[in-house]
Amino acid sequence: MTLVELIISMLIVIVSVITIFTTLSFVSRSAKRSTDETAGNMQAVRVLELITDAPYDMVTTNNFPVEYLVDAEGELIYALTTSVTEVTSPDLHKQVTIDYTWREGTLQRHTRYYILKSD
Repeated sequence: MTLVELIISMLIVIVSVITIFTTLSFVSRSAKRSTDETAGNMQAVRVLELITDAPYDMVTTNNFPVEYLVDAEGELIYALTTSVTEVTSPDLHKQVTIDYTWREGTLQRHTRYYILKSD
């Protein structure tokens, strides 16, 4: 085996190892993102179920306060905000908006859910 063949084979091994680590890093970040998003969906579904089960008069912004969690440094982990507005179109009902915000590394991500509550 010549020195050139050895160098070429080493380069192939190095490129393969770098590719594997890059792929594993991407998969790890994707799994973390999916876990955080699923946790947010579960929180929103919990609030939606509470709103669905609550009497019409009890569905107000004050009865569903902001829920949030911060880490030891005071950085936001997630926040769940519920706002209720009464609208007429043509019947009276309440439009409920649930905003879920969470931190993903240095980024802040956001998703919004809607529900209509009839009288």
